[in-house]
Amino acid sequence: MVTNKNITEPLLSICIPTYNRAKILEQTLISITENPIFISTNKIEIVISDNKSTDNTEEICQKFVNKFSDKILYSKLETSIKADLNFIRALRLGRGKLLKLNNDNCAFYSGALEKIIKLVENYESTKEVLFFANPLPNTKNKLFICSSINEFISKVSHRVTWCSSFSIWKDDMATFDNPERCADLGFIQTDLILRQLANNKKVIVLNEHLFDVTYAANKGGYNPAIYFGNNYLIKILKPYVDSGLLDKKIYEREKKAVLKDTTLAYIFDIKKEYRFKTENWFQYLFPIYKNNLYFYFFYMQFAMKKILYTIFKPLIEKYNYFLFKAKMKFYTLTKNNEKISKYQKKLIHQNNAIGGTI
Repeated sequence: MVTNKNITEPLLSICIPTYNRAKILEQTLISITENPIFISTNKIEIVISDNKSTDNTEEICQKFVNKFSDKILYSKLETSIKADLNFIRALRLGRGKLLKLNNDNCAFYSGALEKIIKLVENYESTKEVLFFANPLPNTKNKLFICSSINEFISKVSHRVTWCSSFSIWKDDMATFDNPERCADLGFIQTDLILRQLANNKKVIVLNEHLFDVTYAANKGGYNPAIYFGNNYLIKILKPYVDSGLLDKKIYEREKKAVLKDTTLAYIFDIKKEYRFKTENWFQYLFPIYKNNLYFYFFYMQFAMKKILYTIFKPLIEKYNYFLFKAKMKFYTLTKNNEKISKYQKKLIHQNNAIGGTI
């Protein structure tokens, strides 16, 4: 089912695959539709590919379609498909010159869309790959270029797996043979961007804070050891090492980074925020990391953190709650609206965790 087919060709399509996150999706849609450039121009469309949600996603989306009938396309599947296939579907529904994937829980900051549109206009003729880093830690440059897979992985690391960082020109999307080939691995966006780099495309990285990731209790549903260990490292990155397009030293650094920053963080889930599957995680990671001493060190480190957090959880949550309230007070006094929005969401999360009131 498709709602609204009468959208003129925009410059940018914000393509949102979604499933059963009506409330969170609503906040994301508000952040886009309240942006001045969305309201005053026809440069941006929103495309929502609903993977047969069973909550009130359709009702929420229809409200926005009714209000912005020429700028929003909502399409609901009659039969659910794999998440990554829904990513491809969302991109294919887009009519814009640039198709940008966007997680349903990524709400844009005020002014962010203007920055994206400016970048699209600057590179519309040359069609370099555009990547939205949001931003990278320890990297001050607001804009930089990567001309190879080596340079790109060195600078963005496993941020390359983020859906909301990914975009592709519609013309380039049409040239891809089998864009779904990594759908079973969970990283079609990573595969698509690396394939473009392998074909001598350059990547323009916009390294600015564009969106805020809203806490989603149902984040997960997959085994991080399989996805980031076997799928991302072995099945997606390793072939580029074997072909000489990715330096082995860079690959080894990436192995270490993804283990510490993502894989083990999700597996141990110290604060119990998500719903990742962790069955047999050690047996999946051990063959990859058995000769790396840091694997055993990180394992012990996360295990100890989880034990300590469990013991001191009540005190930690109360401390965080009052710290956030103090920061909110400060940002209110200094009228820092971006920080207010960010910390307000964190406060609500903390408040729910300890049963307090704001």
